[in-house]
Formats: sequence, structure tokens, C-alpha cells
Amino acid sequence: MFSKTENPSILILTVLTMVLNFILVCFVSPVNAEPNTTKKHDPYYVGLGLGLSFLQAKSSSTVFSIESNTDIAFNGVAGYQFDERWSTELSWSYLGKSAIHSIATGNVVGHLEYQSFGVGGRYHFPINESWKASATVGMGVLKNNFQSISNGNNGDSFVYAGLGVSWKMADSWDLRAEYDLYNSDVQVLFFKLIKRFGSAAENLLADTTPVIVKQKNCEGFNVKFEGITFAQGTSELSSKSKQSLDKLATQLLTLPEDIKFEIRAHADDVGTNASNYQLSLVRSRIVRDYLSKKGIALSRMDAQGYGEWYAKKGKTSPSARKDNRRAELVLIGLEKYVEDIRSCF
Repeated sequence: MFSKTENPSILILTVLTMVLNFILVCFVSPVNAEPNTTKKHDPYYVGLGLGLSFLQAKSSSTVFSIESNTDIAFNGVAGYQFDERWSTELSWSYLGKSAIHSIATGNVVGHLEYQSFGVGGRYHFPINESWKASATVGMGVLKNNFQSISNGNNGDSFVYAGLGVSWKMADSWDLRAEYDLYNSDVQVLFFKLIKRFGSAAENLLADTTPVIVKQKNCEGFNVKFEGITFAQGTSELSSKSKQSLDKLATQLLTLPEDIKFEIRAHADDVGTNASNYQLSLVRSRIVRDYLSKKGIALSRMDAQGYGEWYAKKGKTSPSARKDNRRAELVLIGLEKYVEDIRSCF
């Protein structure tokens, strides 16, 4: 406590000014040097506060009187912000001391020390990206450590209210000035440093997905591939087929990554339907694996076998059977880029 010859308000304000200057030097300058490109929605926050308490305790005792006083106050707060407007807080405050005088002698016989514990809700009023006003209401318990004095505040529960303004001084750091009314005996002005945490950064733009403008024709998406053929009853790739697939892979690598490919392999009519289906499936997988070795991601390719069911030019002539022992490629997802995908086939 301060003696009667000192001016506590001047000393307290000096301390607060030094603290604020320290905060500005440590945090504000770096923010101005590097512009923000992201913002955070950090739901959790903790804070420490320093301020002035205005104590005007009243006593019904005929033996003692309690002196009104202005003292240094400390505050700790932890909260959770549900959205831009609402948050809830737990708080503890040390609110200072008031001297207790003997009415008979006028001497100081003790001190009444105040602490409070509370939980409340806070409503935020955004002013701009850096400034917010807020109002809080909650329930608390006010305690003092001088049990023999009956001043109506020993362990009393109360409803408190407050008004504040906060400044976003750096990424995830706020500075809040707040005036709280605990009851008719205790009021306090706090300056609080708030640290927010608990969430990853979000891009300032609401949606960064690139806008794709569809084109009318297939220019840039035309893949020149006439297919490959296989020898009778085999799934081996000939040298000519490998050369065709090499050229195909080069073209496919130029397409957007969200374009996928279906490899469709076929067989002729020699053999049973079941064996021809299995042979066509193996052929499609052979083509898929070859393209994968050339840099096409397996996740972009779907290998399908169609047996002998989709013959091109009949089934029984030698030339027809040769044409039917084939593998083809179909592009999937062109409709995202081309208005009329029929022009691509």
C-alpha cells in the first residue's frame, strides 16, 4: 500500500505507460514490417491484465471504518470464442486493498484485500479488421481476507458487467482496454494482453479455387492415339505398341491432373466368353502398368476389359479379329474444361 504522502494514481499510471510502451515496441513494429497475408480464427485465448481498481467499501461496524482507495489490480482470463460475435470467459482478479481504520483512534488496524472469480459471456462488436468493441456480463464471487469485518462482500456472489475495446496488434495477439463494474464497492479499469491459439491459418480469400472457363472445342485436349493391337491369345506389347504408348504418355502428361483415363482392352471371338474377358482385362492392366512407368499416376487410370462384346468390324474374318484384339483410351473429366465433349471423340 501507499503512504498518505504519496500519490498512488501518478505512480500507477507511470507503470501502465511503461508497460504499454514495451508492448508497442515488441509487437507492433514487426507487424508493420511484414504485411499479413493470412488471418486466423483461433478459438481459444488466454490473457493477463494490469489496471486500476476503485475501492469504495462500506462497513456497518461501529468500531471500524474502511478507507476508499485506488490500487493496482491484476487479472488473468481464459476464454473460448464461438464465432465472430460470441465468447465465454473464466476470470480471476486481484483487486487491491483498502485500509481499515479504528473509529476510536483513527489508526490503521488492518487491510481489506479483494479477489474475484467469475464466469461470463462476451459479445463483440467488430469495428474494422483491427478494432472491436465488446460488452460482458457474468456471475462471480468477491472475497476478502479480513474475516472479522462485516462489510457485505465476504464471499458474496454478484453479477458483474463491463465494456471494452480491443486492438489486434499482431497475428494472434490483442490488446484490450476494459472497464468492469463488480458492485457498488468495486470498479476496475484493466489493460489486458490477449494471446489467441488453437486453429490453423485460413486464407484471406473466401475461396481460392481457380475459376475454370470452359472452351468451346477440344483444342489442347486432343490426344492422338489410334490404339494398339495384340497378337492372338497374348497380352504382350510389341515394339510398335510400345512406341505408340510412349507418344501417348507424353501427351497425357500435358493434361490437367484432374483428367483421368480409362483403358479399354478387347479380344477377338476365338475362345470362350470368360477366357476372352480375362484376356482383355490382363491386356488393359499391361497397358496401365506400362503408362505408369512413363510417369502417369496409377490413380488417374482405370483398366477395364470388355472381352469380345464390342467388335469393331465383325468377328470372324482375320482382319476383323486383328482389329478386335485392341486397347483404346478414353479421357474422363473433359466436361470440366470443354462445353461439348462430343467434339473430342
